[in-house]
Amino acid sequence: MTAAVKKPLKVVVVAATLSEVIVEAATLALATALWLFLYSRQVVVVVVVVVVVVVVVVVVVEVVVVVVVVVEICVKGVPDYRQ
Repeated sequence: MTAAVKKPLKVVVVAATLSEVIVEAATLALATALWLFLYSRQVVVVVVVVVVVVVVVVVVVEVVVVVVVVVEICVKGVPDYRQ
């Protein structure tokens, strides 16, 4: 695999791993918010807003990473794996 493809693929793997961790944390935060619902509705609103913002940021980052990788592959060509 060429260096031009290895680096973007590493970025995709790292971004995907981080996004999974963030989504899991957001899910845990949402579950905690639902549990806290019995005690304070204001806390729930804040946590839900934070979770939604985090998930939106993760999705945007993933889309940007995929677009960057696709553009780089289009510009530099598809790697020849037979080398």
